[in-house]
Amino acid sequence: MSIVNQKSVRLKRIPMIHMTEAYGWKKKSYPEMTIWFNGYLLGEYSFELLQKQLVVFCKKSNITTIELANWIKKVRGHFSIVVKTKNWCFATVDKVCSIPLFYAEIEDTVIISNNATIIKDKLSLDSHSFDASSILEISMSGYTIGSKTLYRDMKQLTAGECVCIYDSCFTKQYYHTYSPWKVDIRNEPSLKNELTDVLLDVMNRLALSVKGNNIVVPLSAGYDSRLIASGLKEVGVKDVLCISYGKEDSFEVLAAKDIAKKLGYDFKHVGYDSNYIRNYYNSNEYSKFKSCFDRYSSIEFIQDMSAISLMHENSGLDKNTIIINGMSGDYISGGHISHKFQKFLQNSNISKFDRDNLFDIVMEEYIQKQYGLWGSLINHNNKRKIIDNIFEFVDSRISDFNKIDNIYAIFEFLEFYGRQSKFVVKGQEVYDYYGYGWRLPLWDPVFIDFWQSVPLGNKYTQKLYKDVLVENNWGGVWSNIPLNEKKIQPRWIRPVRFFSKVLFSPLDKKYWHQFERNALAYWMDDSYESSFYPYKRFLLDNRKHRDILSFRAEDYIQKHANVNLDSLK
Repeated sequence: MSIVNQKSVRLKRIPMIHMTEAYGWKKKSYPEMTIWFNGYLLGEYSFELLQKQLVVFCKKSNITTIELANWIKKVRGHFSIVVKTKNWCFATVDKVCSIPLFYAEIEDTVIISNNATIIKDKLSLDSHSFDASSILEISMSGYTIGSKTLYRDMKQLTAGECVCIYDSCFTKQYYHTYSPWKVDIRNEPSLKNELTDVLLDVMNRLALSVKGNNIVVPLSAGYDSRLIASGLKEVGVKDVLCISYGKEDSFEVLAAKDIAKKLGYDFKHVGYDSNYIRNYYNSNEYSKFKSCFDRYSSIEFIQDMSAISLMHENSGLDKNTIIINGMSGDYISGGHISHKFQKFLQNSNISKFDRDNLFDIVMEEYIQKQYGLWGSLINHNNKRKIIDNIFEFVDSRISDFNKIDNIYAIFEFLEFYGRQSKFVVKGQEVYDYYGYGWRLPLWDPVFIDFWQSVPLGNKYTQKLYKDVLVENNWGGVWSNIPLNEKKIQPRWIRPVRFFSKVLFSPLDKKYWHQFERNALAYWMDDSYESSFYPYKRFLLDNRKHRDILSFRAEDYIQKHANVNLDSLK
Protein backbone atom coordinates (compact mmCIF):
# COMPACT_ATOMS: atom_id res chain seq x y z
CA MET A 1 0.00 0.00 0.00
CA SER A 2 1.30 3.41 -0.90
CA ILE A 3 1.55 6.20 1.59
CA VAL A 4 0.20 9.69 1.02
CA ASN A 5 2.72 12.46 0.39
CA GLN A 6 5.78 11.14 2.15
CA LYS A 7 7.92 13.75 3.89
CA SER A 8 10.96 12.52 5.79
CA VAL A 9 13.62 14.29 7.77
CA ARG A 10 16.55 12.03 8.60
CA LEU A 11 18.36 13.49 11.57
CA LYS A 12 20.06 11.78 14.50
CA ARG A 13 17.70 11.99 17.44
CA ILE A 14 17.06 10.43 20.86
CA PRO A 15 13.40 10.34 21.98
CA MET A 16 12.22 11.78 25.29
CA ILE A 17 8.59 10.95 26.09
CA HIS A 18 6.72 13.15 28.57
CA MET A 19 3.08 12.03 28.80
CA THR A 20 0.40 12.82 31.36
CA GLU A 21 -2.19 10.19 32.28
CA ALA A 22 -5.20 12.45 32.49
CA TYR A 23 -8.32 13.41 30.53
CA GLY A 24 -8.70 10.05 28.84
CA TRP A 25 -5.04 9.12 28.40
CA LYS A 26 -4.09 5.61 29.52
CA LYS A 27 -0.71 3.92 29.81
CA LYS A 28 -0.09 0.23 29.17
CA SER A 29 3.32 -1.23 29.97
CA TYR A 30 4.85 -4.45 28.63
CA PRO A 31 8.37 -5.85 29.10
CA GLU A 32 9.23 -4.85 25.54
CA MET A 33 7.24 -1.63 25.09
CA THR A 34 5.01 1.08 26.59
CA ILE A 35 1.83 2.35 24.92
CA TRP A 36 -0.03 5.58 25.66
CA PHE A 37 -3.50 5.72 24.11
CA ASN A 38 -6.46 8.08 24.11
CA GLY A 39 -9.68 7.87 22.12
CA TYR A 40 -11.86 5.10 20.72
CA LEU A 41 -11.71 2.55 17.91
CA LEU A 42 -14.49 1.35 15.63
CA GLY A 43 -15.44 -1.75 13.69
CA GLU A 44 -13.07 -4.70 13.83
CA TYR A 45 -10.48 -2.55 15.54
CA SER A 46 -10.08 -2.67 19.30
CA PHE A 47 -7.42 -1.63 21.75
CA GLU A 48 -6.57 -5.31 22.30
CA LEU A 49 -6.05 -5.84 18.56
CA LEU A 50 -4.00 -2.68 18.35
CA GLN A 51 -1.76 -3.92 21.16
CA LYS A 52 -1.25 -7.27 19.44
CA GLN A 53 -0.22 -5.57 16.22
CA LEU A 54 2.25 -3.36 18.06
CA VAL A 55 3.74 -6.42 19.76
CA VAL A 56 4.33 -7.89 16.28
CA PHE A 57 6.03 -4.68 15.17
CA CYS A 58 8.07 -4.63 18.36
CA LYS A 59 9.50 -8.09 17.67
CA LYS A 60 10.75 -7.12 14.23
CA SER A 61 14.45 -6.49 13.83
CA ASN A 62 13.75 -3.24 11.97
CA ILE A 63 10.82 -0.92 11.41
CA THR A 64 10.07 1.97 9.05
CA THR A 65 7.81 4.97 9.35
CA ILE A 66 6.08 3.97 6.13
CA GLU A 67 5.26 0.52 7.52
CA LEU A 68 3.77 2.00 10.68
CA ALA A 69 1.96 4.69 8.69
CA ASN A 70 0.40 2.19 6.31
CA TRP A 71 -0.84 0.24 9.33
CA ILE A 72 -2.32 3.21 11.20
CA LYS A 73 -3.99 4.43 8.02
CA LYS A 74 -6.32 1.41 8.20
CA VAL A 75 -7.38 2.00 11.82
CA ARG A 76 -10.89 3.45 12.14
CA GLY A 77 -11.77 5.75 15.00
CA HIS A 78 -10.53 8.88 16.73
CA PHE A 79 -7.38 8.54 18.75
CA SER A 80 -3.81 9.47 19.53
CA ILE A 81 -1.11 6.89 20.17
CA VAL A 82 2.45 7.03 21.45
CA VAL A 83 4.60 3.87 21.52
CA LYS A 84 8.05 3.54 23.07
CA THR A 85 10.16 0.40 22.63
CA LYS A 86 13.80 -0.37 23.16
CA ASN A 87 14.56 0.24 19.49
CA TRP A 88 12.02 2.75 18.24
CA CYS A 89 9.39 5.31 19.15
CA PHE A 90 6.18 6.10 17.24
CA ALA A 91 3.54 8.81 17.71
CA THR A 92 0.43 9.54 15.70
CA VAL A 93 -2.84 11.45 15.71
CA ASP A 94 -5.95 10.45 13.78
CA LYS A 95 -7.12 11.82 10.44
CA VAL A 96 -8.69 14.95 11.97
CA CYS A 97 -6.34 15.46 14.94
CA SER A 98 -9.14 15.09 17.47
CA ILE A 99 -6.59 14.53 20.28
CA PRO A 100 -3.37 16.54 19.89
CA LEU A 101 0.29 15.59 20.26
CA PHE A 102 3.28 17.92 20.32
CA TYR A 103 6.99 17.57 19.66
CA ALA A 104 10.18 19.58 19.62
CA GLU A 105 13.52 18.89 17.93
CA ILE A 106 16.37 20.19 20.06
CA GLU A 107 19.98 19.30 19.27
CA ASP A 108 20.17 15.49 19.55
CA THR A 109 16.75 15.07 21.22
CA VAL A 110 13.11 14.86 20.16
CA ILE A 111 10.62 15.59 22.94
CA ILE A 112 7.10 14.16 22.46
CA SER A 113 4.19 15.01 24.74
CA ASN A 114 0.41 15.18 24.93
CA ASN A 115 0.74 18.43 26.89
CA ALA A 116 2.21 21.45 25.13
CA THR A 117 2.97 23.21 28.41
CA ILE A 118 5.35 20.40 29.40
CA ILE A 119 7.44 21.01 26.28
CA LYS A 120 7.26 24.78 26.81
CA ASP A 121 8.58 24.39 30.36
CA LYS A 122 11.20 21.76 29.46
CA LEU A 123 12.67 24.09 26.84
CA SER A 124 12.14 27.26 28.88
CA LEU A 125 10.33 28.84 25.94
CA ASP A 126 9.64 32.53 26.50
CA SER A 127 9.02 35.75 24.60
CA HIS A 128 12.30 35.33 22.71
CA SER A 129 10.97 32.04 21.30
CA PHE A 130 7.81 33.40 19.69
CA ASP A 131 7.01 32.81 16.05
CA ALA A 132 5.82 36.17 14.71
CA SER A 133 3.84 34.55 11.88
CA SER A 134 1.91 32.41 14.39
CA ILE A 135 0.95 35.49 16.39
CA LEU A 136 -0.45 37.08 13.23
CA GLU A 137 -2.29 33.93 12.17
CA ILE A 138 -4.01 33.44 15.54
CA SER A 139 -4.93 37.13 15.69
CA MET A 140 -6.57 36.98 12.25
CA SER A 141 -8.17 33.51 12.39
CA GLY A 142 -7.91 32.05 15.89
CA TYR A 143 -5.43 29.29 14.91
CA THR A 144 -2.05 28.73 13.28
CA ILE A 145 -1.26 27.26 9.87
CA GLY A 146 0.06 23.71 9.67
CA SER A 147 2.16 22.36 12.51
CA LYS A 148 3.13 25.73 13.95
CA THR A 149 2.56 26.88 17.51
CA LEU A 150 3.29 30.22 19.13
CA TYR A 151 6.84 28.99 19.70
CA ARG A 152 9.31 28.35 16.89
CA ASP A 153 10.78 25.27 18.54
CA MET A 154 7.51 23.48 19.33
CA LYS A 155 5.30 21.80 16.73
CA GLN A 156 1.93 20.05 16.76
CA LEU A 157 1.25 16.92 14.73
CA THR A 158 -1.22 17.81 12.02
CA ALA A 159 -4.24 15.70 11.08
CA GLY A 160 -3.19 12.42 9.47
CA GLU A 161 0.46 12.74 10.50
CA CYS A 162 2.81 10.45 12.41
CA VAL A 163 6.44 10.59 13.53
CA CYS A 164 8.92 7.81 14.19
CA ILE A 165 12.37 7.59 15.72
CA TYR A 166 14.29 4.46 14.71
CA ASP A 167 18.03 3.89 14.79
CA SER A 168 18.33 7.51 16.02
CA CYS A 169 16.69 8.79 12.81
CA PHE A 170 13.67 11.05 13.14
CA THR A 171 11.11 10.81 10.31
CA LYS A 172 7.76 12.49 9.75
CA GLN A 173 5.02 11.07 7.56
CA TYR A 174 1.62 12.15 6.26
CA TYR A 175 -0.28 8.88 6.22
CA HIS A 176 -3.56 10.53 5.16
CA THR A 177 -4.33 13.75 3.31
CA TYR A 178 -7.88 14.86 2.65
CA SER A 179 -7.97 15.22 -1.14
CA PRO A 180 -11.38 16.41 -2.39
CA TRP A 181 -9.96 16.90 -5.88
CA LYS A 182 -9.99 13.10 -6.29
CA VAL A 183 -13.55 13.09 -7.58
CA ASP A 184 -15.37 9.93 -8.68
CA ILE A 185 -18.10 10.82 -11.16
CA ARG A 186 -21.35 8.87 -10.77
CA ASN A 187 -25.01 9.68 -11.26
CA GLU A 188 -27.22 11.20 -8.59
CA PRO A 189 -29.25 8.06 -7.76
CA SER A 190 -26.00 6.14 -7.20
CA LEU A 191 -24.67 8.90 -4.97
CA LYS A 192 -27.87 8.96 -2.93
CA ASN A 193 -27.82 5.21 -2.40
CA GLU A 194 -24.13 5.30 -1.52
CA LEU A 195 -24.56 8.13 1.00
CA THR A 196 -27.46 6.30 2.65
CA ASP A 197 -25.33 3.15 2.94
CA VAL A 198 -22.42 5.15 4.38
CA LEU A 199 -24.67 6.84 6.92
CA LEU A 200 -26.14 3.51 8.00
CA ASP A 201 -22.65 2.05 8.38
CA VAL A 202 -21.50 5.04 10.43
CA MET A 203 -24.56 4.98 12.67
CA ASN A 204 -24.45 1.21 13.21
CA ARG A 205 -20.76 1.38 14.17
CA LEU A 206 -21.58 4.29 16.45
CA ALA A 207 -24.38 2.36 18.16
CA LEU A 208 -22.08 -0.60 18.82
CA SER A 209 -19.36 1.63 20.25
CA VAL A 210 -21.66 3.36 22.78
CA LYS A 211 -23.58 0.29 23.87
CA GLY A 212 -24.04 0.24 27.66
CA ASN A 213 -23.39 3.96 28.08
CA ASN A 214 -25.67 6.92 28.62
CA ILE A 215 -25.93 8.92 25.41
CA VAL A 216 -26.31 12.69 25.22
CA VAL A 217 -26.86 14.58 21.96
CA PRO A 218 -26.54 18.40 21.94
CA LEU A 219 -29.45 19.14 19.61
CA SER A 220 -30.34 22.22 17.57
CA ALA A 221 -32.65 23.01 14.65
CA GLY A 222 -30.06 22.30 11.95
CA TYR A 223 -29.18 19.30 9.83
CA ASP A 224 -26.15 17.82 11.60
CA SER A 225 -27.32 17.22 15.17
CA ARG A 226 -30.74 16.21 13.82
CA LEU A 227 -28.95 13.61 11.70
CA ILE A 228 -27.19 12.23 14.80
CA ALA A 229 -30.40 11.96 16.84
CA SER A 230 -32.52 10.53 14.01
CA GLY A 231 -29.69 8.23 12.92
CA LEU A 232 -29.48 6.72 16.39
CA LYS A 233 -33.22 6.15 16.27
CA GLU A 234 -32.93 4.54 12.82
CA VAL A 235 -30.42 1.95 14.04
CA GLY A 236 -32.45 1.08 17.11
CA VAL A 237 -30.88 3.08 19.94
CA LYS A 238 -33.66 3.61 22.45
CA ASP A 239 -32.33 5.71 25.34
CA VAL A 240 -30.93 9.11 24.37
CA LEU A 241 -30.99 12.43 26.21
CA CYS A 242 -31.18 15.42 23.86
CA ILE A 243 -30.08 18.74 25.34
CA SER A 244 -30.33 22.32 24.15
CA TYR A 245 -29.11 25.48 25.79
CA GLY A 246 -29.30 29.23 25.54
CA LYS A 247 -32.52 31.25 25.50
CA GLU A 248 -35.48 28.97 26.17
CA ASP A 249 -37.75 30.65 23.60
CA SER A 250 -35.21 30.57 20.76
CA PHE A 251 -36.12 28.76 17.56
CA GLU A 252 -33.22 26.35 18.07
CA VAL A 253 -34.48 25.19 21.46
CA LEU A 254 -38.14 24.93 20.43
CA ALA A 255 -37.29 22.90 17.32
CA ALA A 256 -34.95 20.62 19.28
CA LYS A 257 -37.71 19.94 21.78
CA ASP A 258 -40.07 18.93 18.97
CA ILE A 259 -37.43 16.68 17.37
CA ALA A 260 -36.72 14.86 20.64
CA LYS A 261 -40.43 14.36 21.30
CA LYS A 262 -41.01 12.94 17.83
CA LEU A 263 -38.10 10.52 18.27
CA GLY A 264 -39.29 9.46 21.71
CA TYR A 265 -36.12 10.71 23.37
CA ASP A 266 -35.81 12.59 26.64
CA PHE A 267 -35.18 16.32 26.32
CA LYS A 268 -33.62 18.83 28.66
CA HIS A 269 -33.16 22.54 28.21
CA VAL A 270 -30.05 23.65 30.10
CA GLY A 271 -30.96 27.10 31.28
CA TYR A 272 -28.47 29.76 32.30
CA ASP A 273 -28.16 33.51 31.97
CA SER A 274 -25.52 36.17 31.43
CA ASN A 275 -24.56 36.17 35.12
CA TYR A 276 -23.70 32.48 34.98
CA ILE A 277 -21.59 33.07 31.86
CA ARG A 278 -19.64 35.89 33.48
CA ASN A 279 -19.10 34.00 36.72
CA TYR A 280 -18.05 30.78 35.03
CA TYR A 281 -15.59 32.32 32.57
CA ASN A 282 -14.02 34.28 35.40
CA SER A 283 -13.75 31.20 37.63
CA ASN A 284 -10.76 29.10 38.61
CA GLU A 285 -12.53 26.16 36.99
CA TYR A 286 -12.36 27.76 33.56
CA SER A 287 -8.80 28.99 34.12
CA LYS A 288 -7.79 25.41 34.89
CA PHE A 289 -9.44 24.20 31.68
CA LYS A 290 -7.56 26.75 29.57
CA SER A 291 -4.30 25.83 31.24
CA CYS A 292 -4.75 22.07 30.83
CA PHE A 293 -5.74 22.20 27.17
CA ASP A 294 -3.67 25.06 25.82
CA ARG A 295 -2.15 24.00 22.49
CA TYR A 296 -0.42 27.34 21.89
CA SER A 297 -1.81 27.02 18.37
CA SER A 298 -5.48 28.00 18.67
CA ILE A 299 -8.02 29.67 20.89
CA GLU A 300 -10.51 27.49 22.77
CA PHE A 301 -13.65 26.12 21.11
CA ILE A 302 -16.20 26.27 23.92
CA GLN A 303 -19.58 26.07 22.19
CA ASP A 304 -20.99 23.46 24.60
CA MET A 305 -18.98 24.44 27.65
CA SER A 306 -21.56 26.44 29.59
CA ALA A 307 -24.19 23.72 29.26
CA ILE A 308 -21.84 20.82 30.06
CA SER A 309 -20.25 22.62 33.01
CA LEU A 310 -23.67 23.43 34.49
CA MET A 311 -24.95 19.87 34.06
CA HIS A 312 -21.74 18.53 35.58
CA GLU A 313 -22.04 20.94 38.49
CA ASN A 314 -25.61 19.78 39.15
CA SER A 315 -24.75 16.08 38.70
CA GLY A 316 -26.95 16.02 35.61
CA LEU A 317 -24.68 13.63 33.71
CA ASP A 318 -23.65 10.12 34.71
CA LYS A 319 -19.92 9.32 34.69
CA ASN A 320 -20.58 6.80 31.89
CA THR A 321 -22.03 9.47 29.62
CA ILE A 322 -20.94 9.68 25.99
CA ILE A 323 -21.67 12.96 24.21
CA ILE A 324 -22.27 12.88 20.45
CA ASN A 325 -22.41 16.14 18.51
CA GLY A 326 -22.87 16.91 14.80
CA MET A 327 -19.46 18.39 14.05
CA SER A 328 -18.77 19.01 11.21
CA GLY A 329 -21.44 17.81 8.82
CA ASP A 330 -22.04 21.23 7.29
CA TYR A 331 -18.40 21.60 6.24
CA ILE A 332 -17.65 18.07 5.01
CA SER A 333 -20.87 17.90 2.93
CA GLY A 334 -20.01 21.07 1.01
CA GLY A 335 -21.70 23.81 2.99
CA HIS A 336 -18.62 26.01 3.02
CA ILE A 337 -17.91 25.92 -0.73
CA SER A 338 -17.81 29.47 -2.07
CA HIS A 339 -20.42 30.68 -4.55
CA LYS A 340 -17.46 31.83 -6.65
CA PHE A 341 -17.12 28.24 -7.83
CA GLN A 342 -20.42 28.35 -9.69
CA LYS A 343 -18.32 28.97 -12.80
CA PHE A 344 -17.07 25.39 -12.53
CA LEU A 345 -20.65 24.14 -12.57
CA GLN A 346 -21.46 26.14 -15.69
CA ASN A 347 -18.31 25.42 -17.68
CA SER A 348 -15.83 22.62 -17.12
CA ASN A 349 -13.58 23.78 -20.00
CA ILE A 350 -11.88 26.63 -18.20
CA SER A 351 -8.76 28.15 -19.73
CA LYS A 352 -5.53 28.55 -17.81
CA PHE A 353 -6.14 32.31 -17.65
CA ASP A 354 -9.61 31.79 -16.18
CA ARG A 355 -8.22 29.15 -13.80
CA ASP A 356 -5.53 31.49 -12.46
CA ASN A 357 -7.95 34.41 -12.29
CA LEU A 358 -10.54 32.35 -10.43
CA PHE A 359 -7.88 31.06 -8.08
CA ASP A 360 -6.85 34.61 -7.17
CA ILE A 361 -10.44 35.72 -6.67
CA VAL A 362 -11.36 32.86 -4.39
CA MET A 363 -8.09 33.03 -2.45
CA GLU A 364 -9.03 36.61 -1.67
CA GLU A 365 -12.42 35.41 -0.44
CA TYR A 366 -10.79 32.64 1.59
CA ILE A 367 -8.64 35.20 3.39
CA GLN A 368 -11.67 37.39 4.05
CA LYS A 369 -13.65 34.48 5.46
CA GLN A 370 -11.05 32.54 7.43
CA TYR A 371 -8.70 35.39 8.39
CA GLY A 372 -11.23 38.14 8.95
CA LEU A 373 -11.60 38.20 12.74
CA TRP A 374 -10.31 41.77 12.55
CA GLY A 375 -10.99 43.85 9.45
CA SER A 376 -8.26 46.27 10.51
CA LEU A 377 -5.65 43.51 10.04
CA ILE A 378 -6.67 42.65 6.48
CA ASN A 379 -4.18 44.67 4.48
CA HIS A 380 -1.89 43.86 1.57
CA ASN A 381 1.14 43.11 3.73
CA ASN A 382 -0.67 40.77 6.13
CA LYS A 383 -2.54 39.01 3.34
CA ARG A 384 0.74 38.37 1.56
CA LYS A 385 2.23 36.86 4.72
CA ILE A 386 -0.79 34.60 5.26
CA ILE A 387 -0.85 33.46 1.63
CA ASP A 388 2.89 32.71 1.69
CA ASN A 389 2.44 30.64 4.87
CA ILE A 390 -0.53 28.81 3.36
CA PHE A 391 1.39 27.91 0.24
CA GLU A 392 4.35 26.71 2.27
CA PHE A 393 2.00 24.29 4.03
CA VAL A 394 0.27 23.27 0.78
CA ASP A 395 3.61 22.59 -0.85
CA SER A 396 4.63 20.33 2.05
CA ARG A 397 1.40 18.36 1.88
CA ILE A 398 0.41 18.17 -1.81
CA SER A 399 3.23 17.12 -4.12
CA ASP A 400 1.28 17.71 -7.37
CA PHE A 401 -0.55 20.90 -6.39
CA ASN A 402 -0.08 22.59 -9.79
CA LYS A 403 -1.70 19.63 -11.56
CA ILE A 404 -4.97 19.84 -9.64
CA ASP A 405 -7.84 20.94 -11.88
CA ASN A 406 -10.57 21.12 -9.23
CA ILE A 407 -9.45 24.40 -7.73
CA TYR A 408 -12.42 24.60 -5.37
CA ALA A 409 -11.08 21.49 -3.65
CA ILE A 410 -7.94 23.32 -2.53
CA PHE A 411 -10.08 25.52 -0.31
CA GLU A 412 -11.88 22.56 1.23
CA PHE A 413 -8.43 21.12 1.86
CA LEU A 414 -7.24 24.33 3.51
CA GLU A 415 -10.24 24.52 5.82
CA PHE A 416 -9.85 20.84 6.73
CA TYR A 417 -6.29 21.44 7.95
CA GLY A 418 -7.08 24.91 9.24
CA ARG A 419 -10.28 25.86 11.00
CA GLN A 420 -11.73 22.35 11.25
CA SER A 421 -8.83 20.27 12.61
CA LYS A 422 -7.09 23.12 14.45
CA PHE A 423 -10.11 24.80 16.05
CA VAL A 424 -13.55 23.17 15.65
CA VAL A 425 -12.49 19.63 16.61
CA LYS A 426 -10.91 21.15 19.72
CA GLY A 427 -14.46 21.38 21.10
CA GLN A 428 -14.20 17.77 22.29
CA GLU A 429 -11.79 18.92 24.99
CA VAL A 430 -14.73 20.27 26.98
CA TYR A 431 -16.03 16.71 27.34
CA ASP A 432 -12.55 15.39 28.18
CA TYR A 433 -12.15 18.01 30.88
CA TYR A 434 -15.28 16.89 32.71
CA GLY A 435 -14.53 13.21 32.26
CA TYR A 436 -17.17 12.28 29.69
CA GLY A 437 -16.71 10.15 26.62
CA TRP A 438 -17.48 11.43 23.13
CA ARG A 439 -17.91 10.37 19.52
CA LEU A 440 -17.52 12.24 16.23
CA PRO A 441 -19.59 10.22 13.73
CA LEU A 442 -19.57 12.95 11.08
CA TRP A 443 -15.78 12.84 11.16
CA ASP A 444 -15.77 9.05 10.75
CA PRO A 445 -13.04 8.13 8.22
CA VAL A 446 -15.66 6.36 6.08
CA PHE A 447 -17.74 9.56 5.97
CA ILE A 448 -14.66 11.62 5.10
CA ASP A 449 -13.67 9.24 2.30
CA PHE A 450 -17.14 9.39 0.77
CA TRP A 451 -17.30 13.19 0.64
CA GLN A 452 -13.78 13.40 -0.72
CA SER A 453 -15.04 11.68 -3.88
CA VAL A 454 -18.30 13.61 -4.43
CA PRO A 455 -18.44 15.97 -7.45
CA LEU A 456 -18.83 19.70 -6.92
CA GLY A 457 -22.36 19.85 -8.35
CA ASN A 458 -23.59 17.45 -5.68
CA LYS A 459 -21.72 19.15 -2.81
CA TYR A 460 -22.42 22.79 -3.66
CA THR A 461 -25.00 24.21 -1.19
CA GLN A 462 -24.99 20.72 0.41
CA LYS A 463 -27.43 19.55 -2.27
CA LEU A 464 -26.79 15.80 -1.98
CA TYR A 465 -26.61 15.88 1.83
CA LYS A 466 -29.86 17.78 2.30
CA ASP A 467 -31.75 15.84 -0.35
CA VAL A 468 -30.80 12.47 1.13
CA LEU A 469 -31.59 13.45 4.72
CA VAL A 470 -35.00 14.85 3.80
CA GLU A 471 -35.89 11.97 1.45
CA ASN A 472 -34.86 9.29 3.96
CA ASN A 473 -36.76 11.15 6.70
CA TRP A 474 -35.29 9.06 9.50
CA GLY A 475 -37.41 9.22 12.63
CA GLY A 476 -40.00 11.34 10.81
CA VAL A 477 -38.27 14.57 11.88
CA TRP A 478 -37.32 15.90 8.43
CA SER A 479 -40.67 16.86 6.96
CA ASN A 480 -42.78 18.74 9.49
CA ILE A 481 -40.21 20.32 11.83
CA PRO A 482 -38.57 23.43 10.28
CA LEU A 483 -34.85 23.41 9.47
CA ASN A 484 -32.66 26.40 10.35
CA GLU A 485 -35.61 28.79 10.42
CA LYS A 486 -33.78 31.59 12.16
CA LYS A 487 -35.74 34.29 13.98
CA ILE A 488 -34.35 37.51 15.34
CA GLN A 489 -34.46 37.47 19.13
CA PRO A 490 -35.29 39.16 21.46
CA ARG A 491 -38.49 40.60 20.04
CA TRP A 492 -37.73 44.16 21.14
CA ILE A 493 -34.69 44.33 18.90
CA ARG A 494 -36.63 43.59 15.69
CA PRO A 495 -38.01 47.15 15.20
CA VAL A 496 -34.69 48.65 16.30
CA ARG A 497 -32.88 46.53 13.72
CA PHE A 498 -35.42 47.33 11.00
CA PHE A 499 -35.26 51.11 11.41
CA SER A 500 -31.46 51.03 11.75
CA LYS A 501 -31.25 49.12 8.50
CA VAL A 502 -33.43 51.72 6.79
CA LEU A 503 -31.14 54.50 8.01
CA PHE A 504 -28.10 52.73 6.59
CA SER A 505 -29.79 51.84 3.27
CA PRO A 506 -28.23 54.76 1.30
CA LEU A 507 -24.75 53.55 2.28
CA ASP A 508 -22.68 50.55 1.27
CA LYS A 509 -23.87 47.33 2.96
CA LYS A 510 -20.55 46.94 4.74
CA TYR A 511 -21.42 49.91 6.97
CA TRP A 512 -24.74 48.34 7.99
CA HIS A 513 -23.11 45.00 8.74
CA GLN A 514 -20.47 46.64 10.91
CA PHE A 515 -23.09 48.64 12.79
CA GLU A 516 -25.07 45.44 13.38
CA ARG A 517 -21.96 43.71 14.75
CA ASN A 518 -21.08 46.66 16.98
CA ALA A 519 -24.47 47.67 18.32
CA LEU A 520 -26.93 44.80 17.91
CA ALA A 521 -25.24 41.38 17.74
CA TYR A 522 -24.48 41.44 21.47
CA TRP A 523 -28.21 41.40 22.27
CA MET A 524 -29.09 38.80 19.61
CA ASP A 525 -26.73 36.16 20.99
CA ASP A 526 -29.02 33.28 22.02
CA SER A 527 -26.17 31.53 23.81
CA TYR A 528 -25.39 34.51 26.10
CA GLU A 529 -21.68 33.94 25.36
CA SER A 530 -21.18 37.58 24.35
CA SER A 531 -22.15 38.70 27.84
CA PHE A 532 -18.75 37.58 29.11
CA TYR A 533 -17.51 40.90 27.71
CA PRO A 534 -19.00 44.30 28.56
CA TYR A 535 -21.31 45.66 25.85
CA LYS A 536 -19.13 48.72 25.38
CA ARG A 537 -16.28 46.56 24.10
CA PHE A 538 -18.47 45.64 21.13
CA LEU A 539 -20.11 49.05 20.75
CA LEU A 540 -16.96 51.20 20.82
CA ASP A 541 -14.70 48.95 18.78
CA ASN A 542 -13.42 50.64 15.61
CA ARG A 543 -11.18 47.82 14.37
CA LYS A 544 -13.96 45.96 12.51
CA HIS A 545 -14.33 42.89 14.72
CA ARG A 546 -16.34 40.00 13.27
CA ASP A 547 -17.80 38.37 16.40
CA ILE A 548 -16.94 37.24 19.92
CA LEU A 549 -14.09 35.09 18.57
CA SER A 550 -12.34 38.29 17.54
CA PHE A 551 -12.06 39.41 21.16
CA ARG A 552 -11.09 35.96 22.35
CA ALA A 553 -8.25 35.86 19.82
CA GLU A 554 -7.16 39.33 20.90
CA ASP A 555 -7.16 38.29 24.57
CA TYR A 556 -5.28 35.08 23.79
CA ILE A 557 -2.46 36.90 22.00
CA GLN A 558 -2.36 39.63 24.62
CA LYS A 559 -2.08 37.06 27.43
CA HIS A 560 0.54 34.83 25.81
CA ALA A 561 2.62 37.26 23.77
CA ASN A 562 1.67 40.66 25.22
CA VAL A 563 1.06 41.89 21.67
CA ASN A 564 -1.32 44.72 20.83
CA LEU A 565 -3.39 44.27 17.66
CA ASP A 566 -2.42 47.72 16.41
CA SER A 567 1.20 46.60 16.20
CA LEU A 568 0.20 43.92 13.65
CA LYS A 569 -1.36 46.31 11.13
